[in-house]
Amino acid sequence: MGVARCLGIMCAVALGVSAFVATQMLTGNDSTMKKYQFYCFKTNMTTVEEVGLHAYEPMLGGPFTCLLTQFMYALATKPAGILVWGLIATLLFPVTLLMYGEAGRYGAKGLVRWPILVLFLGQLLGISTTFPAMWLPAAFRGQGTGATSKGRVWMAMFLVVPITLVEIYIFFGNPATRSWTLCAGLLTGPGIPFLGILLWPFPAPGSEKSEGAVQAIKLLKGAYRFFMLPSAAGYYFLVYRAYMIFDTPKELLESLWGPKADASVMFMTVDSVVLALALILYLIMNCSCLDVFFTLVASPFIGPAAAICAALGQREAKRVAQWSGEGHQALLA
Repeated sequence: MGVARCLGIMCAVALGVSAFVATQMLTGNDSTMKKYQFYCFKTNMTTVEEVGLHAYEPMLGGPFTCLLTQFMYALATKPAGILVWGLIATLLFPVTLLMYGEAGRYGAKGLVRWPILVLFLGQLLGISTTFPAMWLPAAFRGQGTGATSKGRVWMAMFLVVPITLVEIYIFFGNPATRSWTLCAGLLTGPGIPFLGILLWPFPAPGSEKSEGAVQAIKLLKGAYRFFMLPSAAGYYFLVYRAYMIFDTPKELLESLWGPKADASVMFMTVDSVVLALALILYLIMNCSCLDVFFTLVASPFIGPAAAICAALGQREAKRVAQWSGEGHQALLA
């Protein structure tokens, strides 16, 4: 194993472990979080509602869904909640294409081929823990060098649609309704990761460099570039929302982190920041220095998710050029 690969894995694991420690400290030291945990895991649904907590759908995950429904309700009712969740929601566009695309890429092996497991554990531990600590090391060691299938790309793009619609309803719908409770349970329960089963009928191509593989790469490139649009639109909306809600940058920062911030908001602040850093680390290990530089420079202007989509799309464009004897050499090449 090369030095660059070892350093990348060490940095990825450090990111994931740091995120886990930070989020566990937040949930362990906050009295409101302790209240959620006690009533969700020690009592029943009737008691949960009697003590003033939000109703939940037990069929979608039992006590765990109860806990995360309270978590989502806190985010939906806090001014900064939509900002931190919104950043995660925009990062979902490149993450979904990346994880499902690499899982079906020719030559992929190991845990990188099991995004459902990583995402399921992400529901339990936090995506900021499982993505850098589990998926990135697996990708650095076992990612393929060929193409993925067209069907897998189309299905990965489709899966983002219902998830995004549910997220929008949670933050703009009425929390007192039954539909809101169901959406909160669906978004935070185990059902979302298992949507990846829909990609199983689309295995990796049998040949690394065929005409069909080239077309699949072009489709993946187009998918990344298409996802730049909703990613940037979401980022601009979040900037506008922050401008309308908070009077000063100091007030915004204090609502995201510190004594005045809600624990659920701080939890998601860790999640969003670490996930963005993990994706940047992936780019550093797999893309050219120029593409990484563009991502860092462009992130404040078009949003980190859109900039990451641009870099990943450029990587797929260069993959075709590499097969023709041109292109750059990434750290893992």
